Amino acid sequence: FTVSGWYKQTLQGSAGGWNGLWSAMADSSNFTSLKISGDEKLIFDLNVSGTNKSFTCNGVFRDPSAWYHIVVAYDSTDGTAANRLKIYVNGEQRTGTFSADLSQNVSAHWGDDASAARVGAYGNNTGNAYMHNGYMADVCMTVGYALAPTAFGKTNDNGVWIPKNPSITYSA
Repeated sequence: FTVSGWYKQTLQGSAGGWNGLWSAMADSSNFTSLKISGDEKLIFDLNVSGTNKSFTCNGVFRDPSAWYHIVVAYDSTDGTAANRLKIYVNGEQRTGTFSADLSQNVSAHWGDDASAARVGAYGNNTGNAYMHNGYMADVCMTVGYALAPTAFGKTNDNGVWIPKNPSITYSA
């Protein structure tokens, strides 16, 4: 799957300190989410049968005047564990730390009939829901395709990453 969106924070997370960007949740033991933590780190979580595997991006997201274009491309069929998840911010692939390797051929809940998708919020295994505090624009999601950020944005003549009209195939 690929989820792309432009996000701008106005506050630093909910009362719990989390700023949910999106999630897909089958139940409290099976969910996928993207969020910004109270210490302003971007975190991808994949929880399968109660086992959590996460990726924490290097760097922080604390500029309240900035729009961030975030693309998450997940391809569990890739033969290399490090390539199964790619996160891009403003067109650049982010580095970070995995809590554990993402297993091959494991569903990430996004787009399956058993999971409830949320945009602008994420649910976790405690039953809490954390909302996005800010603005969102041009949020696009597709299942079956792990797309590059260039499907959604481009660099203008001044070297600034800007949105473009995506030319992609959406899930049926």
